[in-house]
Amino acid sequence: MLSAVLAKRGVKRIVATDQDPRALACARENLTRLGYDSQVELIAADLFPEGRAPLVVCNPPWVPARPSSPIEHAVYDPDSRMLRGFLGGLARATAEVALLLDAAGKKQVLIETVGVGQDEIDIVRLADCVIVMLVPGLGDDIQNMKAGLMEIGDIFVLNKADREGADRLEQQLLAMLSLVMPRDGWHPPVVRTVATENKGVEALAETVAKFRMHFEASGERQRKQVEHWKNRLLELLGSRLLERALGGAGGEATLAALAGEVADRKKDPFTAVNEILKSSGLAS
Repeated sequence: MLSAVLAKRGVKRIVATDQDPRALACARENLTRLGYDSQVELIAADLFPEGRAPLVVCNPPWVPARPSSPIEHAVYDPDSRMLRGFLGGLARATAEVALLLDAAGKKQVLIETVGVGQDEIDIVRLADCVIVMLVPGLGDDIQNMKAGLMEIGDIFVLNKADREGADRLEQQLLAMLSLVMPRDGWHPPVVRTVATENKGVEALAETVAKFRMHFEASGERQRKQVEHWKNRLLELLGSRLLERALGGAGGEATLAALAGEVADRKKDPFTAVNEILKSSGLAS
């Protein structure tokens, strides 16, 4: 359905994937009937096809449960494999996209995340200013928040501040923030907003501007950027080395065989790693 919509909107080439043969057959029949079969290439895949694309439209199974019938494969995603794979790739690419936008002369780049998991933490390490958005009445009790949330936020926004429970949430938030040590003299403020009525938006913009001035004057921006790109370079280096070590013919088979030997206690993991390095020419 998504590929048909994109084809109708004028996208010239579309690669659509599914792991169910019946779903692929149904899609092929419908696309032919609609006249879009020349624009859409159907591939049997359980995640994403090889290569790159300027646009990725993802509608993966999202319920973290095990399917018991073929139709449930469209809804259930055991261990959130597909969702984690997509979000992990998105998080890794976000830094490069932000750098590209910065090089293009964009004055402000907004990055929105949906939580405070590891991928989101990796993203906020890149940001100059981290704004944590809270809403009363949606289970945002401070006691239930993940550990570390108070430490990553530079500004806390209490949106929909006209709702019942906003005052209580603000009091809890201020109490928790009073226990957080200021970072380079900056103590995270709380800004109340009602976005639908444009209330508090100017105050938030002023607070962001004030933080930017403080951030640049303290030298924290340069230090944070250097730390982020040092970690990113290490990630890229590790990825390239891993690709070189296991990317050749039989690399996955070798890894699986060695993993089996380690699991059976026939070989220790250090010897296994040395064997991989030696076979790929990376051993010293």
